[in-house]
Amino acid sequence: MGLCYGDAVTVTPPSLVLLIPAYNEEERIGPVLREYARCLRERYAGTFQIVVVLNGCRDNTLGIVEEVAREFSEIRFLNFPGAIGKGGALIEGLKLATSADLIG
Repeated sequence: MGLCYGDAVTVTPPSLVLLIPAYNEEERIGPVLREYARCLRERYAGTFQIVVVLNGCRDNTLGIVEEVAREFSEIRFLNFPGAIGKGGALIEGLKLATSADLIG
C-alpha cells in the first residue's frame, strides 16, 4: 500500500561521525571539542559522535580530551603513543565509523 496525500512521513536524520586527528593540540583542543559538541547537540537532530585520534602526542592533549569526553558522552578517542601520521590517524578513526551514514 502506498502513501496517500496527507500521510505523515517520518525522516530520520543520518548518523554522523566527525573525525579529528590530533597531534600536540593541548592549547586549543578543549574549547574546539566543547564548541563542536554543544553546536551539534543544539543544531543536529541526528545521532553523532566526535572521534579524536591522538597521534604520538607529547603534551597533555590526551588528558584534555579525556576531561572533555567526561563532559560529553558523544566524544570518543583513540590514543596512538607512536606517530602514525595524519593519514594513519584518519584511517584508524574510519574503522570506528563503519555504521555512520555521514563521516566528516
